[in-house]
Amino acid sequence: MARKVLHVIASLRVGGAQSVLAYLLRQWRGQSRCQFAVAAVLPGGQFMPMIEAMGVPVYELGVSVPYDPRAIWRLRDVLRREQPDIIHCHLFYANLYAALANRMGQRRPLIYTEHSIWNRRRNLAFMRPFDRWLARQFDHVVAVAEIAKARFVEWTGYDPGRVTVIPNGIAVEDFPPVVDVPAQRAAWSFSPDDFVFITVGRLAPPKGLPYLLRAARRLADAGRRFHLLIVGDGPLRPDLEELAGALELTSQVTFLGARSDAPVLMTASDAFVLASEWEALPMALLEAMACYKPAVVTHVGAIPEVVRHGEDGLLVPPADAEALADAMALLMDMPAEERRRIGLAARRRVEEAYHIRQTAERLLDLYDQF
Repeated sequence: MARKVLHVIASLRVGGAQSVLAYLLRQWRGQSRCQFAVAAVLPGGQFMPMIEAMGVPVYELGVSVPYDPRAIWRLRDVLRREQPDIIHCHLFYANLYAALANRMGQRRPLIYTEHSIWNRRRNLAFMRPFDRWLARQFDHVVAVAEIAKARFVEWTGYDPGRVTVIPNGIAVEDFPPVVDVPAQRAAWSFSPDDFVFITVGRLAPPKGLPYLLRAARRLADAGRRFHLLIVGDGPLRPDLEELAGALELTSQVTFLGARSDAPVLMTASDAFVLASEWEALPMALLEAMACYKPAVVTHVGAIPEVVRHGEDGLLVPPADAEALADAMALLMDMPAEERRRIGLAARRRVEEAYHIRQTAERLLDLYDQF
């Protein structure tokens, strides 16, 4: 019989971990080695109907705030109903509730994916004993990059021999979507002379967006004709909109909020930019590369494992608006043929090393060990 795996995740709202899970579940359709179900701590989310349409059972734990102990007992009820052979958890709240619910009755192998290298708890020394305790509840850990593995082991003291590095992947064949680029740009009221940059991600501290806005100001001061699309939402959006206004960038910068059509927007843009101060393996970067986009990205986390400077993108130091602006200007000044060459190299890179089929197959092999 096929083994059953329950994925427990903090929510099914837009985010990198949620996107990876949706890609995986779609890739796993039709295989006979495992069956899957999903439990989400918080309700709703853009990925929920997509996953349900695949025929995968989705359980909401029915809490409205992340810290709600009722989630533990509700997840225990899901475990009793689904009787999974393995629990695979993603993101902090899901990890915590899965670890506690798994101790209440029949214990099942518990796998955790470390999706990030940034965690504000790691600035709080008193949280380290708790994180070490939580790590001991995991039977195995998946890290999305070598640096994610190193940071996790360093912080928790976890046995590195029980950590497997399996990079995120995307369904490369989905990109780029069919899109009428001139019509899309006309809808934005952009002229053919406008160079359009796009960034995609949660509007939160790790993404370095204040530096990107200051880089945009430097481009404007140099008389460059460009537009910057910011796709995503998050706690810093009001502050970032205020900063864009203070920098007099309202005519060059557009905040689009969370969107389900980010790949369409990428395809209609000229280049991708990511100003992150911390990252593990950003899904938005993989998607932009799959859309043949040249990218300017910061040299943080696993990004240097993905992007080779000058070959399939440009790398700049983090927290450096001047360096970011210089690289963006360099990309704008390149002949169109050179940008196309970089975009083609980026596409080949994700096809060869970051296809979701590789991620999905390696996870199935890992499940076979439990």
